[in-house]
Formats: sequence, C-alpha cells, structure tokens
Amino acid sequence: MVLVVTCVLLAFLSKLGAAVPPQVMLQGTTDGIRVFGLVNSPLNLTYDELQSFPMVSEVAELKCVSGSPDVTYNWTGIPLFYLLTLAQVKAEAYKVVSRASDGFSSDLLIEDALKPTTILALGANGTDLPEISGIKGLYRLVVPCKWGYKWVGNLTEIEVVDYDYKGTYESNGQSDEANRPDSTVLPSITPPMQELSITVDSRTFNVEAFTNVSINAPELDYSQKKISLSITVPSGTAGFVDFNLQWDFLRGPYNVSVDAQEVNVVEADLINQSYLYLAFPEGTHTVEITATDVFVPEFPTYLIVLLPVAVTVMAVARAKGGRMLSPRRIILDKVETVEPLYF
Repeated sequence: MVLVVTCVLLAFLSKLGAAVPPQVMLQGTTDGIRVFGLVNSPLNLTYDELQSFPMVSEVAELKCVSGSPDVTYNWTGIPLFYLLTLAQVKAEAYKVVSRASDGFSSDLLIEDALKPTTILALGANGTDLPEISGIKGLYRLVVPCKWGYKWVGNLTEIEVVDYDYKGTYESNGQSDEANRPDSTVLPSITPPMQELSITVDSRTFNVEAFTNVSINAPELDYSQKKISLSITVPSGTAGFVDFNLQWDFLRGPYNVSVDAQEVNVVEADLINQSYLYLAFPEGTHTVEITATDVFVPEFPTYLIVLLPVAVTVMAVARAKGGRMLSPRRIILDKVETVEPLYF
C-alpha cells in the first residue's frame, strides 16, 4: 500500500516538473544512507541522490570529550528534518539513532533531530568530506552544541525508534543529552528558514518553511481553517517547500490544493507539529492548506478564565432568590476588584 501511494506521489511530482525527492524501495549501495524504522516511507539513498538534495551551511565546532578532534568548519549538508519529512516520520517517534559502518552508534531525541541546525553533512569548507583531513567517510551528522560522540561519522543508517535507545558512548556512562557547557548558542544556517507571520486579531503566529521559492501574502481564513499563500518559483528552477506547522495554531492532517486543484503531499504528523513537503514547477502558484482544526482564541484569555466564576455566582444568586447580576457586570466587578501585582 505504501509503495502504491509513493508511486502515485512521484508521478504527480514528475507531472509538475518539479524536483522529485528520491523516494523509497531503491536497492541499497555501499555509499548510501538508509532511513528506516518508525517511518511510513523508508528511504535508501545513494551519494549522488543526496548530492542533488537542497542543502544549508553552518559554522560549528566539532569537539570531542577526549579533546581530539577539536575543529571548527563551515559544514554543508541536508537538514535532517528534511529527510525525516520525506520518510514521513511517525507520531510515536521518540529518538533518532545514527549508526556508522564500523558499528558505532549514537542517539538524539526527536526534538533535537528536528532542529534546522542538525544536518547530514556531505562537505566542509567548500569541499567534500573525504578531502578534509581527519574527517572520515562520505557523511557526518552535525549536531551543534553537542559533544562529538553525537556527530556520528562514516554514517550509513538512520533509524527512528519509540524507545530510549542508548548509543555506544551513552551506554557506557556518557551523558545522553551531551550538551556542551561552553557552547549554548546554535549557529545560523544559510540559507535561513523562511518565517511566515500570520496575524489574527492581536496575536501573531509564525509558520517556518525550508524552501527555495518566494512565499508571499499568507492569510488565514479562520472559518474555513485555511491558510492561503502565493508561491513564486524562479525561471528554470524546480521549486520545493517543506512547511513546519505547529499544532498550537493549525492541527493536521491537512488538505492541500495548488492552483485550485487538490494534490497529494508528503506529510509527517508528530505529537505537536507537522511537516508538509510540496514541489512546484517554475511560475507563480496559489496554495491553500486546510487544517483539521485551528487554535485561535476568539475572546481575551482573562474573560475565558473568569466566565466559569460568573456562571457560579449567577447560580448561587438564583438559588438564594437574590438579585441576579449580568455575566458582564460580574466579570467587570471581578476584574475591578483584583489587587495589582508588583514584581
């Protein structure tokens, strides 16, 4: 069933003329990366295929607990969340396990694996990794602000699991969090994630997008639970967008239309967020994303909190035969008699 759905999706993306992500069920090769486990569409990608994926760069220090290596490079690679989107990671994902060709392994909590700065590096300082002295293998996981044992080199497998896996160093007493006390600020990535700001009444919601296109005029139709936006793909370019939608704003699963035509998309729904991957041919397109639910309070928060108080007071007044005040007057009375707090 998964294979059928994947084939239909690839056919659709090919029809659009867009960059088709190399998907599942390819025969493994010795220079490839396998993404499997708690995913709906396992990936088995060759080095050449990975080189065609969109990449980012970031300056980050690789520092091991033993003191060597200790180097700072400008790393170039594919955001790990992009690969996990294409693989359609499942909601029950807890950790992402990285394994090297020599049997070494490490683990990341899913929230660390999904950070835009966690990348599968194929290069550093403008050249391929094998050309960098002391950096072995075609790939290395780059995890800024973590100790080097999280930066698995000679990487061959990425497995998503729902249990508390411990890697080689972690199972031998090293910290599972592996946070470096001397490195707490994540680097910026180039190109950066696009942030789309959508204002509803006095509240502003941000939707992140990893993309190579221009996104304009995002609007929310609250009654329809729908975001509308315009996508412009430069001439001669196969465009893509990987949206990160937070469930405290828009809850999935989603229906998506491009130029008023409903389309199938690659969707990964987690516990509190979703990732949506879409591909586009050159030109300008109108995209509509319709959510299962939208969370935007229609009333000020303090009124929502005080409303049950008002209802209780009204009930007591009615039971005692006293004068019944209106809910509005009760709420105002409550607000006016609250003593100010000073910090």
